[in-house]
Amino acid sequence: MHISQLNHLWSPVAVGFSALVACALVSCDRGPDKSTSATSPTPSAVVKVEGGALNKFFPKDEGEYDVVFTSEKVGYAEAKLEKDGDELGTLAVSDQAGNADVLSNYNSATKKIGGFPSITRGSKGTAVLAGRFQVQVRSTSDALSAADREAWLQKFDLAGLSSLAK
Repeated sequence: MHISQLNHLWSPVAVGFSALVACALVSCDRGPDKSTSATSPTPSAVVKVEGGALNKFFPKDEGEYDVVFTSEKVGYAEAKLEKDGDELGTLAVSDQAGNADVLSNYNSATKKIGGFPSITRGSKGTAVLAGRFQVQVRSTSDALSAADREAWLQKFDLAGLSSLAK
């Protein structure tokens, strides 16, 4: 094969390769997405509340019942509910900002506690949604009934949590 014949063969290959490189470079830098408003936060940009800041919305110790905080992290706080030193259940507040799956669980809630939608979470849990905060009481002992869980949920400052969500 002569050199001039090779040039004719490589010319379409070179053009095709150049076109692929150009397409790749253009697709790498598309610039800002015009479909996303600068004011609407993406789930990764949502700022969650520090766990320690959530503690003030929990019920206080009451008579023979103690609320003992066990976990605080960004967007979450948890306490044990104890009576005479025995654990009855757990109390938790979790910031569900940006978590559409959890928030949608409350769309069909037919019950309200303290004016907020309430759902049952398995056989041992009851929860309410106060703004973007899920407040949950779970039984770890048979001594804490569903009615008890509802009573403890009403002792949270649900209105305060709801206003914090704004």
